[in-house]
Amino acid sequence: MITTMQDQVYQILKTEICEGCYSPGQWLQEKELSAHLHVSRSPVRDALRKLSNDGLVEIIPNKGTFVRVFTASDINDVYEFRVLVESYSIRQSPKNLTPKLRETITACLSNLQRTYRDNDRKNYIEYDTVLHALIISLSGNGLIESTYEKIHSLLQPFRIYSLVSRQRFDESIVEHEGIVKAILAGDVGRAEEINRQHLTLAKEKVVEYITSEEYLSKCVHTEL
Repeated sequence: MITTMQDQVYQILKTEICEGCYSPGQWLQEKELSAHLHVSRSPVRDALRKLSNDGLVEIIPNKGTFVRVFTASDINDVYEFRVLVESYSIRQSPKNLTPKLRETITACLSNLQRTYRDNDRKNYIEYDTVLHALIISLSGNGLIESTYEKIHSLLQPFRIYSLVSRQRFDESIVEHEGIVKAILAGDVGRAEEINRQHLTLAKEKVVEYITSEEYLSKCVHTEL
């Protein structure tokens, strides 16, 4: 697949924002980003528009483009959406769980278990993301999948904080094992129940971080 310069710049900036390379509220200046990426300002401007559509940055007329500062309400909204679409996808799983998808989900869980045993939170989060995307694919609905991908990216800068405590890390793997086991067994009620609890606990940890002094101290307060 051929990617354009605009696509490459967009992906780089999106990854850097999601990995916390920029502070919440930081002014993203086109000139500085162009120098950083060794490109003209045009692809940077295009990328910032796309990132605004993704909800990762805010474009303030006559002021500039800033990394989005998230509130507890924002996080609640995202997780409420996740509960709705993941629950729907789980309910659709009996008719969409093909042998190939069953094999892929099983392999993903194995990787999740391996990274848990290795205490590798970074790669654990990567497989966690893949697993939940696979759950969404059980919906059999392309629009849900594309919308979920966009919404889910909003959480990427904060996902490590949902697993910061050892207790939450230990609980998370048990929850994922329970979700997958129930889905593969066709017990959608049990899978939905565990997944709802899993998302609620993860949300609480992220909200705890969003409202903490640690996060608030990182925010760049710009006069808008």
